[in-house]
Amino acid sequence: EHALDLSKAALQQLPAVVHDARGVAAAFLAFSQVRLGQMDTAVSLLQTIIDDPTPLGPAKTQVYIGLSLIFHQAGELHRLSQHCDYFSSFAAGSSETNAIPGLNYVAGYPHYQRNDLTAASRYFSTMVELRYLSNFVAALNTGIGLARIFQVQGKLGKAQELIHLLYEDTCRLQNTDLLPLLESAQAELQLAEGKTAPALRWAQEFQPESVQDNLFYLEVPFLTQARILVAHGSVAAVRATSRHLEQRLAEMQRHHFTIRVIQISSHLALVYDRLKRSDDALASLRRALTLGRPGGFVRPFVECGPALVPFLEQLRPEDTFPEYVSQVLAGFGAEVQPTA
Repeated sequence: EHALDLSKAALQQLPAVVHDARGVAAAFLAFSQVRLGQMDTAVSLLQTIIDDPTPLGPAKTQVYIGLSLIFHQAGELHRLSQHCDYFSSFAAGSSETNAIPGLNYVAGYPHYQRNDLTAASRYFSTMVELRYLSNFVAALNTGIGLARIFQVQGKLGKAQELIHLLYEDTCRLQNTDLLPLLESAQAELQLAEGKTAPALRWAQEFQPESVQDNLFYLEVPFLTQARILVAHGSVAAVRATSRHLEQRLAEMQRHHFTIRVIQISSHLALVYDRLKRSDDALASLRRALTLGRPGGFVRPFVECGPALVPFLEQLRPEDTFPEYVSQVLAGFGAEVQPTA
């Protein structure tokens, strides 16, 4: 609510001709509205700016990106895909430096979440190539996404090269607050390489409260930590993880952060399974599937690993979503064995 008040005050005080600053203020006002459950109001605010025929310079690009992130946060992948089509038409005719990078930042998201990794990699690769022309947080996130795709494709060497490149850029730009995202991606890659000890050490030492989660992040360190601890940590560590994820789940539900609710719920299924709480695991997975089905989410489930498959198989006969569960299970078949 404080962010909402500040954004409103900024829009009231900023002159109409200061398009860039007003665009940023409008985007953050919309983000605040979404967190308070005012999704329709937020979308209407940003859509009004997009529909304004007045040339607004970089402000309109920022608003296109902001609305894309809102749709992604809300789990509305169909609306995100449609919006990205409009964004693409705008970017093609725009002279703004950030228009094309901004489009490639968000347009890969619906493909990635639906596990269409070939299409997602095209957008993410372009964004990495244009990373010096765009917001570095956006470039870092799509870069980590591309590294994850390389990892899934078994191209572990390429994944490591990209993480190293992003690490160098992050240090050179002194964006040290972003290093935990790269360290999380590195731990995931180490696990894929069979280097369990350093990955587990990172998971045991990582303090999830040290990284503030937000809608800009494709990499979610506390979920990477959960996967590693469920697979290789002690029962005590998994119990602590369950408490943390349950707290995060409640927070994300309050803030209407649907994609995180899907991700956390699917991970909680793994946690509850390790703790021999099968009924809770099924209930948590059922919640994730119910929220994920309208948008066709696949990746949040596949990233949990094959331990989730028996629970998905158990839920498939349910009348509510048998075809969707089959679609999710097919995503596990796309995973390949790693190579150097």
